[in-house]
Amino acid sequence: MQNPADFPAPSLLRQLAAMFYDSWLVLATLIFSVALLVGLRVLVDGTPATGEHALGGAWRLPTFVVMLLVSCHFFVYFWHKSGQTLAMQTWRIKVVADNGDAINYRQAYLRFLAAGLSMACLGLGYLWMLVDRQNKSWHDHLSGTRLVLLPKPAKS
Repeated sequence: MQNPADFPAPSLLRQLAAMFYDSWLVLATLIFSVALLVGLRVLVDGTPATGEHALGGAWRLPTFVVMLLVSCHFFVYFWHKSGQTLAMQTWRIKVVADNGDAINYRQAYLRFLAAGLSMACLGLGYLWMLVDRQNKSWHDHLSGTRLVLLPKPAKS
């Protein structure tokens, strides 16, 4: 089998399409998580949680932390397990270590945090791949990873 590090990098457009798909999956997990927090608030405070105040006040920071952790672990789980989220499987994109091996947990967490930095800088970390000789984004460089475009499966 060919080393994944030898596969070409996916285009930025393909990566953005996978990110769009993944955003819907992450959103679904966040809705479920926040619904659990609202239920917990009702159990703890004994008050109905309605409207914009459902998770306000003292619940605002825990809600943010839970949402950040759920998002982080969504990506870390898939990246470490198979190198692909569900959307990345659809678009034939895989994240690998620079040498082509599977990424470890440290790289996955670092990649997630650095991807947030890439996005926070108005997406410049993602656009960097357009001028980078290796077609790597900032978070690829910082985490020692790369995205590869897997070949189309053979027709049977």
